Amino acid sequence: MTAQSAALAALRERLLTGRLKPGQPVRQQALAAELGLSIVPVREALTTLQSEGLIDYRPNRGFTVAELDLDDLTEAYRLREVLEGEAVREALPRLTAADIDQLGELAHEFQRLAAEGPSLELSRVNRAFHFLILQRSGMPRCLNFIRMLWDATEVYRVLAYTVVELRGAAAREHREIVALLRAGRLDDAALQLRRHMHALPVLKEVMETVDRS
Repeated sequence: MTAQSAALAALRERLLTGRLKPGQPVRQQALAAELGLSIVPVREALTTLQSEGLIDYRPNRGFTVAELDLDDLTEAYRLREVLEGEAVREALPRLTAADIDQLGELAHEFQRLAAEGPSLELSRVNRAFHFLILQRSGMPRCLNFIRMLWDATEVYRVLAYTVVELRGAAAREHREIVALLRAGRLDDAALQLRRHMHALPVLKEVMETVDRS
C-alpha cells in the first residue's frame, strides 16, 4: 500500500464511522502525524475525496468534511438508476452458476451482519454483492462512473443503515434477487435490483430529523 492509498483508506474509515463529521475541519498536519505519514500523501488523499464530493476546500479555511446535501444525493441516485440499469441488463445473462452461488453467500453474510447493526463490514459486503453483478456487464467505462457514484455516496449509505428496517429490507431483497437469478427470471431480477435502491427516502427522513435536532 502506498502512502497516499494508506491515507485515503484511513480517511474513508473515519468518514464512514463518523469520526469525521459533516462540517468538521480536517487538520492535515495532525492527521499526518497520527498516521505516521508526511503531509503530501494526506493532502493528495484529501484532494481525491474532494473530487468525490466528500471533502470541501475553501481558501483560508482549508479542508472540511462536506455537509450532507440532499440535492446532491438525489442527483447521484438518479444517475445510479440510469447507469446501473444499463449495466444490469448486460450483466445478468452473463452470470455463471458460480457467480450466483457467490451472491447467495454474500446475501447470507449481509443478513447476518444486518442483524448486528450498521458497520463498515456491512457496507463492504453490500458493495461486493452489487459489484459482482455489475462487473459482469462488460462495460468498463460505465462501471467506472458507477464506482465514482458509490464512492461519493458511501457515507450516506452507512447513515441509512442506522435504520433497522432498511437493513432488514435490504437483506430480504438480496435473498429475493438471488432466488430470482437461480430460477432464471432475469427480467424480474433486474426489476428487483432497480427497486432495491430505496435508501434515498429513508435518508431524507434521517437528515430532516438531524436538522431539527
